[in-house]
Amino acid sequence: MTVSDEILKRSADSYRRIRNTMRFILANTAGFNPKTHQLNEDKILDLDKWIMSKTANLQIQILQAYEHYNFHQVIQLILNFCSNDLGGFYLDVIKDRQYTTQENSIARRSAQTALNHILETMVRWLAPVLSFTAEEIWQSMPDEKNDSIFLQEWYQVLDASYSNKAIDTARAINPFIRKQMEQMRHDKIIGSSLDAKWIFIVMTTPINC
Repeated sequence: MTVSDEILKRSADSYRRIRNTMRFILANTAGFNPKTHQLNEDKILDLDKWIMSKTANLQIQILQAYEHYNFHQVIQLILNFCSNDLGGFYLDVIKDRQYTTQENSIARRSAQTALNHILETMVRWLAPVLSFTAEEIWQSMPDEKNDSIFLQEWYQVLDASYSNKAIDTARAINPFIRKQMEQMRHDKIIGSSLDAKWIFIVMTTPINC
């Protein structure tokens, strides 16, 4: 087993990324009661359906990794999910919706419904590999938790079949947009991302690059 200051630093950074993602989700589900506030599927917005489907599909891979005792792969899958699909896209998109819409609006409750499902799913993923953190998260979740995370089964209520090509495309080009906006902020062209307006020209015929 190889150990160095650099390896320990990377491990700490990875743990911090996962923990901060869960803290953000917990903060944005504060005051949310799944029994009374959770929306039915027909009222959930497309973006929220998309991230729940992503979560369900990722769970298939994570459970397969656990079956083969491939704990390193589990951590990598969770970390990539936190860094890319969540932190790099979904959580950034829903911030304004969470902070500016009315408390009981469909837009806000839809996001909170998705976040609660993600929370229920991810805390179970973390339990075998980040045991103390998972238990801490479990006891802080919106619904009252009187037992332990280690007495739970996998969360199997999400639909993995939903797909949305428009959101997939937005997710694919998002890193490019974020990079450009960061440069624009650095150059004092815009103050925040809300100051930017993007126009996309879609080619109707393929071109060779």
